[in-house]
Amino acid sequence: MTCEADTTADAPMHSSLRERVRRLAYGARKQNRELELQGRALVLCPPDCPRAHRGVEHAHTWWDMYRMAPAAEYAASLARAQREAAQRSRVDVVAHLRRMGVGAKHLGALTSLDETRAPLRAVRLWLAQPRPLLPADAHQPARHGPMPFPWLVLMGQPDAGKTQAAVVVLADFARHYPWNQAAGGGRQMPPALFVPGAELAGLSAFTDAGRERLEDMRRCRLLVLDDVGAEKLGDVALGLLHDVLDARYREQRRTVLTTHLNRQDFLARFDGREAGLPAENLGRLERRIRELAFTLQGTGNKPHLSCGGRPLRLT
Repeated sequence: MTCEADTTADAPMHSSLRERVRRLAYGARKQNRELELQGRALVLCPPDCPRAHRGVEHAHTWWDMYRMAPAAEYAASLARAQREAAQRSRVDVVAHLRRMGVGAKHLGALTSLDETRAPLRAVRLWLAQPRPLLPADAHQPARHGPMPFPWLVLMGQPDAGKTQAAVVVLADFARHYPWNQAAGGGRQMPPALFVPGAELAGLSAFTDAGRERLEDMRRCRLLVLDDVGAEKLGDVALGLLHDVLDARYREQRRTVLTTHLNRQDFLARFDGREAGLPAENLGRLERRIRELAFTLQGTGNKPHLSCGGRPLRLT
């Protein structure tokens, strides 16, 4: 004896269930449409509000608030992460200056600068010179371009604040340089250096250490050669100095020179300039200083600042 299942009795139950689901789904869609229409009708601010003209999307209705909520939450979390990263990577300016070669005397004096001194005023003007704005691209945001006058020459008597002013340049560089973002591995070239002029007398291009030091001086983004002329340089050391300056001239790299010599003595010693020569007979170093440099002559009562050979007001 066989027993066949009677499925016909279950069919009305299934069809009624499907109909009920369809009714519920239709009701839900209708309710969502009504809520959307009601939300769009609730205006939170006029469509022509000032912020809309600045290209910033924001909510005009409750529906806009609901739609934009995920993007707003993401932007807030991203900004919070950027603030936390900035706090973790706060620049230790003193530590960077110490690695560049700045001594403890000038590090301590950074907290008590005399802004009335001529070398420091010249530095402020040099740092504030107008620079072109480079547009943003796929890799970097909009940023300032290179300095039109990337060299700074400070001439004047000893103890006038020239070295301290040069350290201020390095400190400004350390605050704005993107530390810890370069590729690692191998020997890293320092981005900035503080080099006493007397060091050139002991440098040798025939040792590995000497060649590395000279290469760093040629290629670093900012080089301070302090108190050039304090020690008389022989022919070899003078040739190394010109080699470094020639390389930096070709690449238009920022360079700061300080010396206690006046202009005539400085050019006579380092450019072979003899007294009494006509003005058009300029040596190589003097031509480059006139082309690239802010030059401060004298640090006493009447200092003279020039830029590209033209006088500037030392404010």
